[in-house]
Amino acid sequence: MGAFVKRAALIGSVFLAIWMLMAIYWRSSNRMPSGAEIAVNLLVLPVAFLLLILLGRTVRARLIAGATVAATANEGTNAAPPAANAASDEREQSWTLHILGTALRSSLGDSTDAVVEQLRAKAVPPLDPVLTDSGGFPIRSGRIESLSETNVDETALALNEWLATRNTIGLVWSPAQLRALTLAAEVTKELSNQLRGHALLGPYLNAAPSQHGAIALAPVQFSALAPAYWSSKHRTAAQRWLADLVVNSGWPSEKLVLSPLTANHQGDVLGLIDRLCLQAYRQSLPCLALVVGFDSAIDDESVSAWQASGRLLHAESPNGLIPAEGASGVLLADTAQTAHLDRDQASTLHRVALARREKSADASGRIAGDTLQLVSQAALRNAGLRNDQIAVVCADADQRASRTAELLQAVYGDFPELDAETDCLRTASGCGAAGAATSLSTLALAHYVTVTDTVSTLCLLNQDAFERVGVVVRPYDSIASAPIAPAQPT
Repeated sequence: MGAFVKRAALIGSVFLAIWMLMAIYWRSSNRMPSGAEIAVNLLVLPVAFLLLILLGRTVRARLIAGATVAATANEGTNAAPPAANAASDEREQSWTLHILGTALRSSLGDSTDAVVEQLRAKAVPPLDPVLTDSGGFPIRSGRIESLSETNVDETALALNEWLATRNTIGLVWSPAQLRALTLAAEVTKELSNQLRGHALLGPYLNAAPSQHGAIALAPVQFSALAPAYWSSKHRTAAQRWLADLVVNSGWPSEKLVLSPLTANHQGDVLGLIDRLCLQAYRQSLPCLALVVGFDSAIDDESVSAWQASGRLLHAESPNGLIPAEGASGVLLADTAQTAHLDRDQASTLHRVALARREKSADASGRIAGDTLQLVSQAALRNAGLRNDQIAVVCADADQRASRTAELLQAVYGDFPELDAETDCLRTASGCGAAGAATSLSTLALAHYVTVTDTVSTLCLLNQDAFERVGVVVRPYDSIASAPIAPAQPT
């Protein structure tokens, strides 16, 4: 309503100002205007002036968003002559990592193929059997029904025993935190089992400690993305406990490091992965990384907090979010490390494109998809692809009209050949909102579609009010076996 009033006031002000100016002009010239002059000056002129204002705003928004994309893509580069900068930027945008495996737990299933099938069937989060809003009415939720109280109790016992061995006693965990950690532990163990297939792991474990230096087993960089609203003590304990699960699965502790990048990228999952890529190339370091994201809002305390902050979808807040839970993880490697692992389910991950909206997507009024389209085009340029080479778009968009409209504008505008019903998968619309788990699940789905159908996939993130993220996932052997197509101009 506020935006409508502002627009009406602007339109009225323009018409009134021009009418007054023309009346003053005609009176001062002491003549009666013709009918054509009246029509042109009192109707056509104000409309043209309003269109000029609209055009100026659109150009300004595109310039700001484009500058943001460029600034993010070039983050961290040192001053250099323009030609050197251009060559350096082009080289850096061509850097890639490989996704060697994924794992997820969500309300739609415990495997990527199950989740893709449910999303294509337009599944939506059902009414929760337990949780209600403050009025006592059931809410929709992304509860994982297969997660039993027994599983959660076992996690609580194991976690408390682990904390006792580290002289950390008295750290209290909420039911939702324990549910999230239970799911995170399952995903971490699943991906750790894939790590055990590393070709150099056996020789390293069988060699004497004095011979370990001669075996080029790369360290695993482990990132556990606990929710940002958890306390720092809870986040730190969760990451270290999950890291120990990797070691307990058979990976040597001296070859596991907690990634220092994690602390600065709590909600920025693809940004963290992109920093891993930059770190590996710029510092000439081997890259073997395991990234896990997890969250749960399935308890009374979380629902009350969501409703108090206006985030909860219920009768009085139709544009709210659907609380959910989940965990997801990806196993990443550079080309050299990929050679030591199973490549049958590998894909290639290109550089990430990021931008920030000028206007919050939660604000009233029309939500334009310009920024998301700019991110989409930047991601395609990073991959050297044309628009028509993208077969599927995987997004973390939820059921909110603003996110849906923004995503559909980007899809229909840039990929008119795609069917939005079957070729655009929206993770949160079917699973609910689960923070970093939703973002990583979206990337996991893009990886699954790429590997299964041998196609290139675009992953877009637009759940946040301002941040927009895009990245292309391609079949693993496509870089070596096919020439890179020229990017489509925008």
